[in-house]
Amino acid sequence: MLLAPCRSIHTWCMQFSLDLIFVSSDLHVTRVVRDVRPFRAVLGGRDAWGVIEVEHGWLHEAAVRAGDRLILQDS
Repeated sequence: MLLAPCRSIHTWCMQFSLDLIFVSSDLHVTRVVRDVRPFRAVLGGRDAWGVIEVEHGWLHEAAVRAGDRLILQDS
């Protein structure tokens, strides 16, 4: 799920962990945070414009890194 504009998220009341990909407005990855457990808050940083949330473990460890540029495609 892409949340934008959004520079931080919280996982209050979540029942599972998330992997987070923070992106700038031109979809460059600014930060990747893995295994964010329930009842936590995470800041994306100064350059973050949005965040992509996926269930922990769904995204392969080496799939996305800070500095990568994402391309969103309608399937």
